[in-house]
Amino acid sequence: MGDDTIAVTILRATGELGDWGYFPTPEAQCLRDFQVEYTIECHQPADRFAAYRRAKAFQTPLTALQIAKQKGQVPASGKTLEHPALSLATICPTAYKAAEDGDGQVLRYYNMSQETVRVTKQPQTALDLLEEPRAEDSGLLSPQEIRTERLRERE
Repeated sequence: MGDDTIAVTILRATGELGDWGYFPTPEAQCLRDFQVEYTIECHQPADRFAAYRRAKAFQTPLTALQIAKQKGQVPASGKTLEHPALSLATICPTAYKAAEDGDGQVLRYYNMSQETVRVTKQPQTALDLLEEPRAEDSGLLSPQEIRTERLRERE
């Protein structure tokens, strides 16, 4: 292959494992039909985090479900989710949901970069996976760090 070639492995299935001897793995041959979806994106190095976010979106299916008719009214706000961290190219959101105790919403995101980034100007109270408060943090997010926060409507 020369410099003008992009090689893509769609499916890798082999009948043996390792290079230190013969270890047969017949189940790994995957001798059946497969259906795959893939995309190739060429981008500049400065755009890599946006490309990572698009790749994550490509592999995450949109899920919708129908629920029973509910009583009450919810005014249309015309707003999208706003959070200082979401404006940073290096931050990837992974979850947004109602809090288990019904008090606000929970936003989870992580730092895709190898550098510490400031996600908020003021200290925030982060949550653990059980949605219990953790120690107050400085608003900095370390490389590859995952952060979970509770969001409440501003009064």
